Amino acid sequence: MIALVLLCEGLLHLLPGDATTMPLLAAQESISPAGAARLRSAWGQDLSLPQRLAERFSDLLSGHLGTSVIDGRPVADALARALATSAPLMLLSLLLGLPGGFALGMWTAGGGSRARRMAHAATALWLATPVFALVVVHLRVAEHLGLPLAGTGSLGWSPDAPTWQVWLDHLHHMLLPLWVLSSLHGALTARYTHGLARQARHAPPVRLASARGLPSALVRRRYVAPLVLTRLAPLLSARMATVVASNLVVEILFVWPGVGHLIWTAMKRRDAPLVTGGLILVGTTVYVANRLADATSTSLDPMRRGRQAA
Repeated sequence: MIALVLLCEGLLHLLPGDATTMPLLAAQESISPAGAARLRSAWGQDLSLPQRLAERFSDLLSGHLGTSVIDGRPVADALARALATSAPLMLLSLLLGLPGGFALGMWTAGGGSRARRMAHAATALWLATPVFALVVVHLRVAEHLGLPLAGTGSLGWSPDAPTWQVWLDHLHHMLLPLWVLSSLHGALTARYTHGLARQARHAPPVRLASARGLPSALVRRRYVAPLVLTRLAPLLSARMATVVASNLVVEILFVWPGVGHLIWTAMKRRDAPLVTGGLILVGTTVYVANRLADATSTSLDPMRRGRQAA
């Protein structure tokens, strides 16, 4: 947390402009020097870097993330609203991408057919493509199909509109970013699963089961899959920062008003408390996800459970 505060405040201090001038430049408006000085004083933008750091650490030690420089909202409230929009998108993409990628990786690891080799190569190509390029291609396709291109819902809903119609419209707008995210998570999981499944073939339990003449499908399901799951959780936890970063980038490109879009907007406005609070939330999410993945890996591995019990 200390490193995040130092990094955010240091970078924002080095960037040109501040919270007084950047929003006005974006709106192509001007302000007198005296007016700009009054705003800087009111928003604390005239403080030196050590004074800003002392103020930020004082807020954090008191359990307060600070107040947004631009609109005066508590940072905690702004993050809570953004997280309520980000969480469903991220959780759904993981729920769809991880099982789908695991199934695809187990299938391609079987080898033999041309379709499996092509599917395995397609996952590598998908991961090698930059996220912004994937989004641009999907936006062009969605434009021809008539799908929503951005936002979380249509404008102009009547207050008397049925709740189910509003939710259906919300899910309709979620389709495109959800597909991009879940496909990225699925491709990454498939690549890891493919490699681990091929390694697991040489494990003693798998070789013994094959020597006993068990069907290959039964061997994969009963012996290979548990070994892969045991080793897959740590690998995915190590890439959790990449997973969260992909979610933030997709939110920015699809104008999805979640945590990623909030941090991006705060950076453009030089809103240091909001940027710092957002990155603290992201860092905490990555840490908790890593701890959960470690616990899952331990519960799946009987050898590790035995060593801990001893």
